[in-house]
Amino acid sequence: MTAIAATETHEILQSPAPTLSLNEAKQVALDVFGITGDLSPLVSERDQNFRVRSDNGEAYVLKISNSAENLSVLDFQFAALRHIAQQDPTLPVPKVCQSISDEDVTLFEHEGKHHAIRMLTYLEGRPLTDCESNSALRKSMAELLARLGIALRGFFHPAAGHKLLWDLTHAAQMRDLLIHITDPDKHSLAADTEDNFDEKVLPILRGLRAQVIHNDLNPDNTLVDTSDNGRASGVIDFGDLVHAALINDLAVAAAYQLDVNNTPIHTVCELVSAYHNVSPLFEEELLLLPDLIRTRALMTVAISAWRSKSHPENFDYITGHDDLAWNNLQWFAQTNESELTNALLRSCNIERQFFTGKDNIDKQDISNGELIENRVRYLGESLSLTYDNPLHLVRGDGVWLYDTKGEAFLDAYNNVPHVGHCHPHVASAIAEQAATLNTNTRYLHTTIVELAQRLGDTLPGELSVCMFVCTGSEANDLALQIARTVSDARGAIVTEFSYHGNSVATRQLSTEDVPLDEREDWIATIPAPDTYAGLYREDTPNPGELYAAHVETAVDTLNKNSHSLAACILDSAHSSDGILIHPMDTCLESINVWERQAACALLMRYSQDLVVWVRICGGFNNTMSYPTL
Repeated sequence: MTAIAATETHEILQSPAPTLSLNEAKQVALDVFGITGDLSPLVSERDQNFRVRSDNGEAYVLKISNSAENLSVLDFQFAALRHIAQQDPTLPVPKVCQSISDEDVTLFEHEGKHHAIRMLTYLEGRPLTDCESNSALRKSMAELLARLGIALRGFFHPAAGHKLLWDLTHAAQMRDLLIHITDPDKHSLAADTEDNFDEKVLPILRGLRAQVIHNDLNPDNTLVDTSDNGRASGVIDFGDLVHAALINDLAVAAAYQLDVNNTPIHTVCELVSAYHNVSPLFEEELLLLPDLIRTRALMTVAISAWRSKSHPENFDYITGHDDLAWNNLQWFAQTNESELTNALLRSCNIERQFFTGKDNIDKQDISNGELIENRVRYLGESLSLTYDNPLHLVRGDGVWLYDTKGEAFLDAYNNVPHVGHCHPHVASAIAEQAATLNTNTRYLHTTIVELAQRLGDTLPGELSVCMFVCTGSEANDLALQIARTVSDARGAIVTEFSYHGNSVATRQLSTEDVPLDEREDWIATIPAPDTYAGLYREDTPNPGELYAAHVETAVDTLNKNSHSLAACILDSAHSSDGILIHPMDTCLESINVWERQAACALLMRYSQDLVVWVRICGGFNNTMSYPTL
């Protein structure tokens, strides 16, 4: 990997593209991939590409990478394509082809420089640059881009954070390139856009949800069905793949569709609405989208002004989108931004929230000290606060929480939201239900029955009946009641520093809060299976069996106190006892190895009527009962 220089934001665009002749490229295709056929050149910004029509009729793209390209970045791109193929096999993106020696990338030396040789399948279709855009086509490409974002969700690679000048995250670097824009009026327009990015966009952009994105859905990289001008048939060129804010993907696509001569607001709304229908957007993303589109236009003209002077041989390709970009910048300078923003929100059926962000800050007229005093006065002293200097939070968004100063905090601790704060699907469902019906379960209603059926269908064995409760404490209390009813016993076993609720019964199960002298005799404890700092560690033979053996001791303790065992309540993912995550067992998918051994230790001594109740997600109020194991 040392043969190719590390990629920097400017280096990859400064280095000249490879210059293999057609015959040299044919020889490479034969020597590296064993493919013969007709080759024809394809345009590229920084690489050299050829379409290969093999003798057997198959079509491929032979890619000769820039000598400044980093091999880890190429591995990142190929890994992403394979991930997409696994997540959504129907997505029309290129497939990776391996060489004769089963390699993704082969190094090749040409004129004293090393280049990476790759091959992908060729997607049929017409580039959008050769077609006239229309409403149906824009909706189709937006839906395709949204599906691509969903397929890449959760994917990561060590090179995903590589620096790329075409990444909107680094748009502040455009200021160094403005000297290449010599026209005074255009330079002033570009400088104003750069100021807007630095002051308004960048501080918010860093707090938006991010993932690996395509980052370059321009007309050259969008294919249109040859028989249907209203359908996008493929996405190509993953060379600008990067980890960045998800909304950047849509901003890039919109920047190339914003035709100022043809109702631009309507055009962008078509794209955004179609994208939102497949992959819902947050209000914060939509509020920033116009500025991101504007910034992308700035990047287009600034980078092309710089590169066209360095690479005059590729002038037409480099400056191909300049006219559109300058028109867009001029349009943004003359347009009431709130008109576009409100139109975008309406297109996604999102009602503007006027008391978030800075508005929230302005509404906070009470100091933290006063708020704490009032909290103690009206909520009591027993309600604890986290941190010596408590956070005064005003809103949440995804994984982020925001305080009264607008500071963002990554929420890696909160045990309430499971899919992120203010998830649009969840918020929409709650609002829809509240506007439809809010009552108890003593009336017939299809929704609750359907939910119970769907939950039951995911559970093993005979676990097919759901009893809905409001809190984790209620769930644990109910499970204890069921265990005692079935077993006609009272005793319970928990770990030494457990937390299972705060009702009268479950407080006794929460040994982290109950001192020994206040603990009732129907409770017995066992050590949590801590193989890092516990009784039996990783270097101990069979630590799971040793930890499970403590169940026997706990049972004996209960018997001495005249209590038979009714329930053993354990966390599969411990939190109160320490952050302990254990491998899953294939026999009982939701019970880890140690818990299974503990259950077996119990069953060896007691009848099959014994109730072993297991809490699936420690610390998250998700519970599940196993009447028999």
